[in-house]
Amino acid sequence: MPASSRRRATLLLALQLGAGAAHAQASAAASAAASAAASAAAERGNWFDDPFVAATQGLPGCPVPDAPLLTEAEMQHETHWRAERGTSCFRSGRCRLPNAYLYDKEIVPRVVKAIEAAGTYANTSIWVEGQRRWVWLKGCVLPP
Repeated sequence: MPASSRRRATLLLALQLGAGAAHAQASAAASAAASAAASAAAERGNWFDDPFVAATQGLPGCPVPDAPLLTEAEMQHETHWRAERGTSCFRSGRCRLPNAYLYDKEIVPRVVKAIEAAGTYANTSIWVEGQRRWVWLKGCVLPP
């Protein structure tokens, strides 16, 4: 149920119970506080600082693609498996860094430099996203 509907339902319930004005105000305040907490929990952020960089800006009407944003609940769900990615590789001596996501901050700038060096992306708006040594190019390009 959306927060505004919950708030209306709580206020309606408080009024239907015949509670006094003070009780209705307390219920409304509690409902507003619960709604604020729910919306704060639903705020999206780049909790893991995954690289998301604009490489080109040649098409001004191109909307910015979705960044790697997660709610706090999604972040908590992903924390464990993100922490263990690459750990066994590092412990066995096959990998330089202890986590696969740590390479992304090195890889994404290299991809941006490669796009700039190619010189053929003037009519594009491309964003580069990196996660776990994978790279995604997002955005808009004109047909050749």
